[in-house]
Amino acid sequence: ASDPFAGARSRVRLLRRASAVVALALAALATILLTRGPVARRRPVSPSAIAILPFTYQGRPDAAYLAEGMVSLLSIKLDETNGVRPIDPRALLGYVSRSGDRVDPEHGAQVARHFGAGLFVLGSITEARGLLDVSATLYDASGSVRNSFEATATGEGQIFDLADRLALDILADAQDASLRLARV
Repeated sequence: ASDPFAGARSRVRLLRRASAVVALALAALATILLTRGPVARRRPVSPSAIAILPFTYQGRPDAAYLAEGMVSLLSIKLDETNGVRPIDPRALLGYVSRSGDRVDPEHGAQVARHFGAGLFVLGSITEARGLLDVSATLYDASGSVRNSFEATATGEGQIFDLADRLALDILADAQDASLRLARV
């Protein structure tokens, strides 16, 4: 007595095993992708591209907007010049917010490389009794310090003038760095 459904049962078992193998492979791939995070895109580093990262802030809570505001202000000021190309502040702030709140040269270098920037800026703003002390440090993409800058404003009303001064200082050094890299 031969079983007329033996061939069909064998094919069903084979399909079930193949489906299980595919499901396991997909699960393993999903686990790898979820635990490793987004795949870093390798972009060529441009010596004229600059990433302005969010500044740290200490002071009155109502002026805390300056931490991210300085990113936009400096990016706009530098975008109005020739010689450097600031990374889009919205894209940069979005990426930084997803990659954690770390503010250090190692993380700054990683963010700069992600955007293909040969330079990046980290800074801090301290508010005390209405005075704003701002410091900014320019780094190359490896995380080495290029230069540091400081400026003070007697209130939020002077923040635009302060951003102008910092942008000019950063631009002067960034252009010098671009010229040195172009000669290599």
